[in-house]
Amino acid sequence: PDCETENTAEDETCMAGCDTERPAPAEEEDLDDAYHHIKVGKILTSEDVNDTLKKLSIDVGRSSGPVTIVTNAPNAHEGRHVVVALPGAEPEGVPGPIKKATVGGVPSEGMLCNPSMLSWSGGGATGAALVPTT
Repeated sequence: PDCETENTAEDETCMAGCDTERPAPAEEEDLDDAYHHIKVGKILTSEDVNDTLKKLSIDVGRSSGPVTIVTNAPNAHEGRHVVVALPGAEPEGVPGPIKKATVGGVPSEGMLCNPSMLSWSGGGATGAALVPTT
């Protein structure tokens, strides 16, 4: 039974016979949440800037399209899912909030997080935190 269409917003349990509690309504987005500006994204393209830097185009699910991130992470390759700190994010170990910056002469809209910035164990300081696709 479809509880949402058979109940009113004030009902605490499903009236369609399933006797389950109604889920709590979603709270408004908390822009002050420490993780609000940290997203998982898929690397769409990678272009070498110089011997160490790459310019990445990453889909983080924004309607405005992909973001550009410049990084030296050796494991950042097309098709991989990475953790992205967008402007306003405050990853662990980074002084102050992330801001847009020019890196190697290229505008960058944030940075890739390494595992320690997310309080994850393992991984290197120069490698991006990777997220499995399955």
